Amino acid sequence: MCFTKSNTKSAEENEKRFKASFIAPEIYQSYYARSGYSTDYLYIIKQNENEIINPAYWGLLPENITIDKRQEYLSQYRTYNARVDKILNNQNRAINFIKSQPCIILADGIFEPHYKSDISYPHYIKHHDHGLFALAGVYTELDDGLYTTTIITREANPYFTEIHNKKKQGTFRMPLILNQEDESNWLSNDLNTSDITELLNSFTSKKFVDYPVRKSSGHPINNTEGIQPFFYPEQQSLF
Repeated sequence: MCFTKSNTKSAEENEKRFKASFIAPEIYQSYYARSGYSTDYLYIIKQNENEIINPAYWGLLPENITIDKRQEYLSQYRTYNARVDKILNNQNRAINFIKSQPCIILADGIFEPHYKSDISYPHYIKHHDHGLFALAGVYTELDDGLYTTTIITREANPYFTEIHNKKKQGTFRMPLILNQEDESNWLSNDLNTSDITELLNSFTSKKFVDYPVRKSSGHPINNTEGIQPFFYPEQQSLF
């Protein structure tokens, strides 16, 4: 499960890291915590437009829906994430877009809940150098020209299992974070089924650090304080 993420970097840092330019740099805003409920944009790079960064709404919508129906659709279908196992078993509509509409979603951190006595404590997860990375996703383009996207998730490795220690639909989940050298492969229009399956079961080899952060009304906080370590007294025996 991946429902809240950060991109605290400037437009220039994003452009340098991904060798791409914002299509509308004037609307870009960095953020410390953005969830699927937000009406603000994520930022994506699409297949066949590897040098352009586009804004996109979080939550995959059908192409024939207008953005004013977004909340109604997402409250019913919750297409913020797409599970690898369901994609491979043709049980998720994201499979329709894997070959023709893949994208990468730009981020420099994600939040995952850690549970103790059924109380969740958000943990912030980032690379050691707090560098930018790419989440694998797919996108749709609506009739009104806006983009929507979903983050692909896969079965968690031991590191993410220890953090997000509550199963989702029977398994522990983590977002599919690509190795940097696989980012261009994910966006390639020459992938066959075997290539796609291999990428869907991949994960970055770069190391992460994590720590608990302050929450407000149970959720991460969208300011600089929200990504600073905050240790809860009742959480000291977690690890």
